Amino acid sequence: MTKIVAALFMVFVCHLLNAQPRMAPDRESSSETTGIYLLKVDSASLLIWGLIIAVLIVVGFLVFRFFKNTEEKNVDLVIKNVSPNPSHGPITIEIQGKASQLKILNLAGQTLGAFAVTGGNMQFDLSSMPRGKYIVVAFYGGAESNAVQFTLE
Repeated sequence: MTKIVAALFMVFVCHLLNAQPRMAPDRESSSETTGIYLLKVDSASLLIWGLIIAVLIVVGFLVFRFFKNTEEKNVDLVIKNVSPNPSHGPITIEIQGKASQLKILNLAGQTLGAFAVTGGNMQFDLSSMPRGKYIVVAFYGGAESNAVQFTLE
């Protein structure tokens, strides 16, 4: 994040340095070659650059907090058990840790179902799904649990 802010600051400074110089009003009639120059910068571009830098700082801070909080909450996100296995439809999935989403995948890795969950023991009726072997995975933020295979008969 600091690299992005530094790069934007450098672009801003380069923008200012490329602005058209003009002589100070009290020196315009002077024939001296070492006159004082003022940069002609409008307030709109200063406002725009200030807003861009402020937005990038806020977004960077929020992204940092999201990943920091996710790392702290990754502890022990595990699917402990899928029962009964094999099943005719109704299953109970026991999740250790805090999970926000549960995905059921086929063996090719395609998502067949995604469910919002709160952790603990979750019960699902999968009797409408085709018979076969499936994989269940729990997620919380950027964390992913172990994958557990189960069979629908």
